[in-house]
Amino acid sequence: MRTWAWCVWALAGIAYVAAPWPAAGIPLLICGWVVARRPGPGLALIAFTIPFYYTQKLWGTAWISHTDALIVVSLFWAVLYYRRSRGRLCGLDGAVAAFVLVGGLAAWVAPNWGDAWVALRQLILAPAGLYGLWRLLPIDRRGVRWATGGLIGGGMLMSAVGLAGYVDGQVVTAGAIPRLRSVYYSPNEAALFLVRVWPLAAALALEASGRLRWLLSAAAGLMLFALALTFSRGAWLLGVPVGVGVLWAARGCRRLWWWGVVGGIGAAFVVLARGGGLALRPEVWQAAWAMWRDHPWLGVGLDGFYQVYPRYMALDAWREPLLYHPHNAVLEIGTWMGILGLLALVAVGWSLLRLWSARDGCSPGVRVGLMAGWAAGLAHGMVDAFYVLPHLALWAMFALGIASFCAIDRELGCVRIVERAR
Repeated sequence: MRTWAWCVWALAGIAYVAAPWPAAGIPLLICGWVVARRPGPGLALIAFTIPFYYTQKLWGTAWISHTDALIVVSLFWAVLYYRRSRGRLCGLDGAVAAFVLVGGLAAWVAPNWGDAWVALRQLILAPAGLYGLWRLLPIDRRGVRWATGGLIGGGMLMSAVGLAGYVDGQVVTAGAIPRLRSVYYSPNEAALFLVRVWPLAAALALEASGRLRWLLSAAAGLMLFALALTFSRGAWLLGVPVGVGVLWAARGCRRLWWWGVVGGIGAAFVVLARGGGLALRPEVWQAAWAMWRDHPWLGVGLDGFYQVYPRYMALDAWREPLLYHPHNAVLEIGTWMGILGLLALVAVGWSLLRLWSARDGCSPGVRVGLMAGWAAGLAHGMVDAFYVLPHLALWAMFALGIASFCAIDRELGCVRIVERAR
């Protein structure tokens, strides 16, 4: 990326942040144009903003995330420049499309259309747009390195902000324990993102050499240190061990013993501080299961859980009448999107596994790191959120987009679907 492009991008970004609506639309369009013309650094910027999703700008009467705004304008330019298609769509494209369709149906049946529309935009449409950018833009291996570097950089900055806030006393107290929350309302939200990102830095560090290895190792260490200070039992007793296990099984590298030691120390630290219970909330799960039985096909709709949950809440759970998700991945999708949503998600997972079985495309470190992040996120999601937070949904579609690039395998029928318009 040339110097002039960096300068234009920086000036447009500053103007977008500083200018009020609707004047901010002009520099935003310029930023999107640069993303479309320089896909690697552009996707890196979008990935960098994912953990800071809740940093938003007022557009008229609505607050819009910088990430969503950048995805929309980049998608506009991408369609304009790369609209000619060739080849066949892959199974992952169809699975993602089915997931989007079911999300729209689930929004339609939700008890509150206003809340459902916000959830549809944040959790379905914007993440699907990010996946679309991966399928439309002419990405190469260098672009993948840019994008993964942006994601790791965002995780590092989010961790640094959290550590600075921890020192400054901007924490959430659980009993007598101060918990790191970084840019989020809850420490668990920070933990849910970090548990997905640190394996990518660790996997890339294992295949790097020289200074890059030390830099990536430091990035993974910083994120693990911040993760430890969240005192998330679900992350350390489920997410981190599963992530390390996937890295070990896939890479078989002796250097992984160090990450195993770090994971063991972190888990012991959290258990000693907060106890070994995972707060499984069986009353919440029983209520969610009853809710799903009554609304089997599309659940109670997008963001309808918190409105319907009090009708099913057990008497013993009266201390927490306001819950936005059931703290279990299966029940989360079941109550938000029903059986159809689960089937679509299973199709996405199956297509993802088939694509990652292809050995062409991006480096093994990227593939293994994202695979470990998926496994860690799913394990942690058994006792917490899995998809229904915006930064988790964006991470998921970002990882699916990389998978679609990694599987340039014609036997699977997943080839690049667009070429530059002439």
